[in-house]
Amino acid sequence: MIFERLITLCLVAIILFSPLFRAALPIWAITPVYLILLVTLAIWLVRIREDREFSFTRTPLDLPILFFILFASLSLIRSINIHHSISALYRLISYFLIYFLVVNNIKNKLEIKKLILSILGVSVFVTLYGLIEFFIHNFSPPFSTFPNLNIFASFLLISFSLASGLLLFGKERGRAKRIVLGIMFILFLLAIITTRSRGVFLSLTLIVTFLGYLKNKRYALITLVLVILFFSLLPTPANSPLVRLITVGGKDPYAYTRLSIWKSALSIFKNHPFLGTGLGTFQDAFPGYSFPVEGVFARFGKKASFAHNEYLQIASEMGIFALGIFMWILCAFLKKAKELLRNLRGKEEYGLVIGLIVGIMGILIHSLVDFPLHAPAVTIFLTINAGLLMGWSSSPIIYPARPVRCLLSNGVKGRSRSNGAVHRSFTPLEGDLSRRLVLREASLMGPITTLGKRYYLYSVLIILILGYAVIAPYLADIYAERGKYRKAIAHDPLCGEYHFKLANLYVKQYRETKDSYYRIDAYKEFKRAIRLESRNGYYHRCLAKFYHENFTGRSRIDFAIRAMKKALELSPYDCFFHYELGSIYANEERYEETIQNYKKAIELEPNYVQAHYNLGRIYEDLDNAELAEEEYKKAEESRRKGLTKLTRTKYENRLIALQKRIPEKE
Repeated sequence: MIFERLITLCLVAIILFSPLFRAALPIWAITPVYLILLVTLAIWLVRIREDREFSFTRTPLDLPILFFILFASLSLIRSINIHHSISALYRLISYFLIYFLVVNNIKNKLEIKKLILSILGVSVFVTLYGLIEFFIHNFSPPFSTFPNLNIFASFLLISFSLASGLLLFGKERGRAKRIVLGIMFILFLLAIITTRSRGVFLSLTLIVTFLGYLKNKRYALITLVLVILFFSLLPTPANSPLVRLITVGGKDPYAYTRLSIWKSALSIFKNHPFLGTGLGTFQDAFPGYSFPVEGVFARFGKKASFAHNEYLQIASEMGIFALGIFMWILCAFLKKAKELLRNLRGKEEYGLVIGLIVGIMGILIHSLVDFPLHAPAVTIFLTINAGLLMGWSSSPIIYPARPVRCLLSNGVKGRSRSNGAVHRSFTPLEGDLSRRLVLREASLMGPITTLGKRYYLYSVLIILILGYAVIAPYLADIYAERGKYRKAIAHDPLCGEYHFKLANLYVKQYRETKDSYYRIDAYKEFKRAIRLESRNGYYHRCLAKFYHENFTGRSRIDFAIRAMKKALELSPYDCFFHYELGSIYANEERYEETIQNYKKAIELEPNYVQAHYNLGRIYEDLDNAELAEEEYKKAEESRRKGLTKLTRTKYENRLIALQKRIPEKE
């Protein structure tokens, strides 16, 4: 009993902690969740040993989950960034581990109630925080404790669905409980409205319509109409979600970029159909599939870390088979959900089951237009909901831990007297033959105490290894922030970024001391960074610059040009790479290649002031005054345009910053 309480307490701690710090996205926020999860796993292993039996609840999702993890692991073989893939695999395994812990340990009503109250309680806290933020910041869409408004709204879908199910279909007695549920319902709904998230608004419309259908099938269409009217006519200080949905793209040139991102994701999938580019590597593959956005200062300033469609992201990162397995998981869930709705109708648990099912459906719908599954807090709540549902009517299969106990048991394969679980045991033999077999099995086992010591030893060893694997990236991140890159690499040697930063440190030391050893070390670290992140064009660009500025002889030019061309092969739409390759050619007085690359940079980014200016200087050196004057005028025009435009991205900021380096042409 004590183990069940401890496991429940650890799961409650995960629920309470994960939403409070940027949805547990940063490494410093997800690491405590990992550690609590490892403690929970350790308690479960001790419980298995102390109970002298291994209890495992089989659910319809077990097999597809195992296959999904298998294909996620296989995608590491062809991963273009092994560090990102391993980090994503850690998160994926942790989510499924939470699912199995809930399924196998949360059984009685008291434990379920603790988890549900924890979910609702922490949701109320982040909702109130978000509403206060909304009113304090002049009715701007709130982020609450989340990294952006869409993730916050997606998180609220789970809580809203849970409160709706308990309020509309639950058998809760007492006016006070129903009043509390009603207040939660209103708070969650208001918070969702203030976020003005179009994707969540569509999800909310569909799940509310589904709730109306469950309440009374005849009123489903009426419910849909009422929901739309409610959102469109509701007077709020901010624009209503419906108005924002209808006028999408009117003022925001980035509004339609999701369609282009989806096209890019499909192109990535087309080029890597079977194993993808590797789990968690969409942001690494995207630069090769970038697209222009018209009407903004920097046309190629849009950088996408996610596909804004979880299904397309799975296909592009893990391939067609992984997507098929994920759809298998969804179909198994929907089949089980339909069975539960049919069997529990009219029972006490019906409202809770509806709330859990609708919450999961809302996230799956929102996943069509956003990336809620990449926010650990949202996915943790989703897996807990799924674990509660799948473990609801599944009976555990108990595998006796000791063969002697199996042979001496008095029953045959069948139901347990206590909890209805299926026991897999041998039919006991009769007479002397039975006793001889029992003694033989006992002799083969060896001392029971030795078996127990080995079990604990192996369990502790596994937990320690997993614990270091979890905490090592966090330690590396701390050292990297302090500039101690060698120690960071010692803890996380697969992170290309640390090798890249160490290379830059060696370059700086070489320029200060002129010690050739630093130059050699810098070269080695650049190559290691590129080996770990093979599709990072920026690393190749920096290597080219390193060759050009810190080596002598003719070969340095060839090396620099080769590295810069590799950078352009990986990021063909980066105007800076074309410009810098042109600058290398300019230093060698290869003006034809210089003009070609400067023009390509200007073609990609017409407002690239420095490219216009330097192209004008090249024309001036070639005694072409007419073309030089034309480029100088374009440079000045772009300068004035940029100074009046609102910058949106680092890429755009860089274009603006370069203007200050260009002297005005008289």
